[in-house]
Amino acid sequence: MNTRDSVTVRHQLWADNGPMLRRFVERLAAGQLDQAVIEEIVSIVFERIGNVPPRTDVKTLLFKRAFFLTKKRIPPQPELTPEEAASLRAEVGNLLDQLSPPEVEIIRLIDMDGHTAESAARVLHVNPITAAWRYRKAYSHIRRLCRAKKT
Repeated sequence: MNTRDSVTVRHQLWADNGPMLRRFVERLAAGQLDQAVIEEIVSIVFERIGNVPPRTDVKTLLFKRAFFLTKKRIPPQPELTPEEAASLRAEVGNLLDQLSPPEVEIIRLIDMDGHTAESAARVLHVNPITAAWRYRKAYSHIRRLCRAKKT
């Protein structure tokens, strides 16, 4: 592939995936990186796309590279003091107390016990789609509770 073809491919990849990749990096960074760094990460991902092995899912490759570049740039989080950890546990406990039993159960299985949505579905004897839906619904409920607490 000559340079001109390579540039055309990059432009097409950008047109198809650029805005979505930028949103992905922004969400992954969760406010810990400024916009210039996010733009730099997205730019680097597209600059290095030239060496793609045949039969590669290019979209997956783009997102993997963006994920690793973003994680390298996010500063490490400081360790919590015992008092901060206790306060955080109490706050999480208060949020969980406000959820329905099915919501608490799916959160516990996936986030605390390390199950995937599919394995949690087997434990709960429900369809995997139902388990994933319950999980999203539980987190939607948690977000509403957090927003209500801030106001």
